[in-house]
Amino acid sequence: MNGNKTGNDLANVDKLRFSDWYGYIAAPLNLTILADSSSVSLDWDTVATAADYLIFRSETDPYSGFAKIDSTSTVGFIDNDLLPGNKYFYHIVARNGLITKH
Repeated sequence: MNGNKTGNDLANVDKLRFSDWYGYIAAPLNLTILADSSSVSLDWDTVATAADYLIFRSETDPYSGFAKIDSTSTVGFIDNDLLPGNKYFYHIVARNGLITKH
């Protein structure tokens, strides 16, 4: 092969990217949040193929500004790094080592 990409090669790359982004791993469901004045407890259903879960938090709004704050190999997480009066929004991502699903 001469190293040049054909139309079929490029189509396969696009399919791979689409497949990897949307993945074959289910998104965590049934997120529950319990909060008190000093902590937030997060819990969600197990994703059968997940190796771990990434926890993201936003202090601006529920649609943007998310930053990863931790990861865990179990369902559930307690966030103790809170400031009184602030609003917090969470997003959990299941990961199996190769593919992530939001």
